[in-house]
Amino acid sequence: MITSASSSSSNNEDSHDTETSMSASPYQHATPASDTSAVPHRFSKTKLLFASILLSIIIFVIVDSLTNRHIQSGFQTFLDWISDNVVDGVFAFMGVYFIATVCFVPGSILTLGSGFVFGK
Repeated sequence: MITSASSSSSNNEDSHDTETSMSASPYQHATPASDTSAVPHRFSKTKLLFASILLSIIIFVIVDSLTNRHIQSGFQTFLDWISDNVVDGVFAFMGVYFIATVCFVPGSILTLGSGFVFGK
């Protein structure tokens, strides 16, 4: 009888250890990698709007550089104004160059133009 009592108590301990080890793991139910319901939508409407506006500006600049060249004439007018108003022009040029750099606009036209305007 003693052996049966000790074996039953060891069975109870084994089952208790199993329950403890099962409940000790808080991440037991892992979601499979193929479950896409938990993945958030990556493109929001504001990102899509921003991307379409940026793409429209890029297309406009490319088409304008091939046809009318309004942007180039605008830069030339700005550089002429800088040469007429030197003090104000320096600060305005810094601001425009900063904005062009942030918007990833190549500054080669502004750099060459500033060499001609300020190099006199």
